[in-house]
Amino acid sequence: MAASLFMLTAACGSDDGDTAGKLSGDLRVLAFDGTPNWKAQLEAAAKDYEAKHAGVDIKIEMAPYDGYKDALETRLVSRTAADLVMVEPPMVQGLGGRGLATDLTGALGKANSYGGTGTWREGFRPGSVESTMDSGKAVMVPWSAVWVGLTYNKKAYERAGITTPPATWQDWIAANDKLKASGQAPIYTAIKNDDAQTWWLLTTMLQALYRPKSEQINLRHSDGWKYDPAKAASGAGESYTPDELYVAFRKGVIDPAKSAEYRRAVELMLQLKPHLNPNALAAKGAEVEDKFVSGASVQNLTGTFAIPGILTKIGGLATDKQFEIGATNFPSITPTDFPGLTAGGTNPLAGTRNGWMIPAATKQSALAVDFLQFITSPAQASRMWAAKGDSGTTAGDPAEIVGVQYPASFTKVDTTAKFAEIPLYGFGMPPTFDTKDFDQFIAQWQGLWSGKASIDQFLSQRSKSNLDALERNLKVSAAQVDQGFIKRELG
Repeated sequence: MAASLFMLTAACGSDDGDTAGKLSGDLRVLAFDGTPNWKAQLEAAAKDYEAKHAGVDIKIEMAPYDGYKDALETRLVSRTAADLVMVEPPMVQGLGGRGLATDLTGALGKANSYGGTGTWREGFRPGSVESTMDSGKAVMVPWSAVWVGLTYNKKAYERAGITTPPATWQDWIAANDKLKASGQAPIYTAIKNDDAQTWWLLTTMLQALYRPKSEQINLRHSDGWKYDPAKAASGAGESYTPDELYVAFRKGVIDPAKSAEYRRAVELMLQLKPHLNPNALAAKGAEVEDKFVSGASVQNLTGTFAIPGILTKIGGLATDKQFEIGATNFPSITPTDFPGLTAGGTNPLAGTRNGWMIPAATKQSALAVDFLQFITSPAQASRMWAAKGDSGTTAGDPAEIVGVQYPASFTKVDTTAKFAEIPLYGFGMPPTFDTKDFDQFIAQWQGLWSGKASIDQFLSQRSKSNLDALERNLKVSAAQVDQGFIKRELG
């Protein structure tokens, strides 16, 4: 059974460095516990770095993931945080504006002295640095990515006569028909808030459908900005602000009840209904993975965070029950599905999972930057990924660093966005992440799939819930909202 890892590929760089003997002192590094075994990787990197810098002592500290964000906030405010801290993107929101994180924009614009091509910024997956900026500042350096897509049972595909994984939406519908005709269940899902399969599909579809309207939504932008879907850099540094989203909604651009894009996404999603398990509304999210592993369903929509557990479970089956999993990006919609799809199809559902920040209060800023450059150099990062200690059988998230090398047996799935986009929909169900709105979405989504609500009724419900959430967000983000802009645009 082949191991799986999802990665970017490029040539590995050198790690000679030019700071040996110039830096000294203690450096505290804090990370959270997790399945990729960050501690082993960091300790290996610390030894490598200390061998180059005789006067440096690196102390690796680990903390439980539960409560990590709140504890970090407390330490940042009290100026007692470590010198280099592992973070996830939501953890750095607001830190740039509050002056709690070091702005690494300048350092990222220079070369990484430990290797790589171009500037330090160019050593990361395109757009990853920009996607985690806060208040115009690069407060986070990407480390690992998370990927979500279509995993499938290769044996089951062969039994159904499917020779290649589906690339387009209509290919996928046809493949599901073949699976059913061969007596196999295509997908087992739970249409609840504890199973994200269906809304991952919906949100990636919406992102592609709305991409042609980027210039109608992103009205507050840098001077001279123009959207070009073929150039990834055209979305760099741009984001949809709460007031922009509110204006776009009120103009009907992203209002589900008025938007042809949202309606078409829902219509396409419902094409999957005959291919889902009949008890999808009663099923529990905890059942989904086990149904895939047991062979009760052929496909599972999941990500790098779940692959290790799935592989372990398959390895524990009787020999004749084991199978090899395949993995590919979500099948893309095309202009055949919606003629207005003029800015490219579906991008891979991938993003930065975690990274590193340097608290503004640290007294070891230069040392922290240098060690961070060291561990994000292609050669050193390759050694760190190899130090996970899992023998290559339970691979986890890929590096955000271009040029990291993995064992040749790892499956490679492209996580690079093919079309430039400014995130509107994604992992967290924007246009604005709002817990109440998401809870309402789940209830409305269940009503649609059960047939209790028509498409028109669902879109009307979504419209009201979205508007309420946007208005709540305007209040929460009042300091960043330009009321003059709203008045000028809406009259």
